[in-house]
Amino acid sequence: MKRCNWCVGNETYEKYHDEEWGVPAYDDGIHFEFLVLESAQAGLNWLTILKKRENYRKAYENFDVEKVAAFSEEKIEDLLQNPGIIRNRKKVEASVNNAIKFIEVQREFGSFSGYIWSFVDHTPIMNHWEKEEEVPAKTQVSEALAKDMKKRGFKFVGPTILYAHMQATGLINDHLTDCFRHREVNREKIEAFPPILEKNSKILILGSMPGVKSLAKQEYYGNPRNQFWKLIGEILEEEVPEEYQEKIQMIKKNELALWDVIRHCKRKGSLDTDIKEEAVNDLKDLLKKRKSIEKVYFNGGKAYELFKKHIGFEGFSQDFIKLPSSSPANTASFEEKLMEWKKIKS
Repeated sequence: MKRCNWCVGNETYEKYHDEEWGVPAYDDGIHFEFLVLESAQAGLNWLTILKKRENYRKAYENFDVEKVAAFSEEKIEDLLQNPGIIRNRKKVEASVNNAIKFIEVQREFGSFSGYIWSFVDHTPIMNHWEKEEEVPAKTQVSEALAKDMKKRGFKFVGPTILYAHMQATGLINDHLTDCFRHREVNREKIEAFPPILEKNSKILILGSMPGVKSLAKQEYYGNPRNQFWKLIGEILEEEVPEEYQEKIQMIKKNELALWDVIRHCKRKGSLDTDIKEEAVNDLKDLLKKRKSIEKVYFNGGKAYELFKKHIGFEGFSQDFIKLPSSSPANTASFEEKLMEWKKIKS
C-alpha cells in the first residue's frame, strides 16, 4: 500500500495520514482545532504537534471555541506552565485572540466552515502531484485567505500556515497521485453545504442531505425535478431567477435561511432511506444563538426525524413545523405540497 512519503515510517504520522489528512471538513470544531494546532506548529515539526494533540485537547477544553475565547490572563499563565503544549507566549495569546475572531466570523457568515470554504468555491481543489517536491508551501488562494484573516484580526495565520490548514481539512487534496488516499478522501463520506444565513433571517428551512445532482452542482436543491424553488416562488409571489446566486439573494432578501440537518454521511444515490452513519450540523448552537430565527420548517419527514433523533425539540424558543418533502421521491401533487408550504408565509 503506497502512502505519501512524508508520513512513512512513523505510526502516529501514518495514522493521521490514513484517517484525517485531506478529508474535507465542514465542522467548525475541527477547523478551530486545526487553527490552534497549525498556529502552534509555526517553526516546528508537525509530528511534534501531533504527539501533543491530546494535551492540547485537555488544555483547550476540547477545543470549545467559546470557552477558549473566554480564557483569562490567569488561564493563559497556567497554559504557559503546561509542559504538554508549546509554551510560547505569542502563540498561546494568539490562540485566545483567534478564538474571539473565529466567533466573529461565525456571526458574520453563519459558520467558519462556510467562510473558509468560500475561498475554494465550496469545492475541494484536487491536485495531481507525482512527486513530493512538486507540492507548494503556499498558493494564491492561501495568500488571499491569509490576507483576509489578518485583516479580521487573526494572528499566526500566514499563507504557509493556512495552506497547511487547507491541506489538513480537505479544502485541497495534496495526496500524491500514487498514494492510496488520493482517491479515497473524497469518497468516504458526502458532505452537506454551509448554511445560507443572514443576521436577520427569521425562518430556517432544513433539508436532510443534498441529493447527488445537488452535490454535483454544489447548489441547494439543484435537481431540476425537485420542486423546492417552484414552491418558494409561489409562496413569495416572485419569479424564480435562473442563476443560482440570484436565487440565494431572493432567499436572503425574504429573511429565509437554508441548511441541512446532516453534516456528513454515507449514502448510495439520493434516497433518504439510504442515509447511514450520519453526523449532524451544530443546529443546537445556531438556534440558541440566533434569536432572530423564529420558526424552523423541515423539508420532509426525514429531516424532521433526524433532528428529533440527534437534537430534540426541548429548550428552544423557535416553533418547529414539518412540511411535505419537495423531493421528486414524494409523489404528492405540487398543489398538495403548496397548500402545506404556504404555512411559511402565513
